[in-house]
Amino acid sequence: MKAFVISIIALVLILFLAILNSVFIQSTTSSLIEGADMLRINDNSVIEYSNRWEKLQPFIKISSSHKETHRIDEVIGVLLAKVESQAINGFEEEKALLIEYLTQIQEDEKISFDSII
Repeated sequence: MKAFVISIIALVLILFLAILNSVFIQSTTSSLIEGADMLRINDNSVIEYSNRWEKLQPFIKISSSHKETHRIDEVIGVLLAKVESQAINGFEEEKALLIEYLTQIQEDEKISFDSII
């Protein structure tokens, strides 16, 4: 009987942590998407966003794949280069790519019946 109770407690704990992780990723990526939407080439918003991403990245890496977070690193690098050189061409496209990558992480970490199967 002890083994059964311990198994149930472990299962509930795993389920709780999965839900907690999903909620954290959803709120974090939503915040990052809103921030990415407000990026401008003529102010410090990209630098501030990059610093914010560096702080949140270790927590997001725990849940998502290295490939997805690396793509975000690359896009932020391109955006920083465009800000440094004041190259307006392609800035909005890179910003849209950043939002798409963050949305992909958000959808991948969402708990749903489809993700269980």
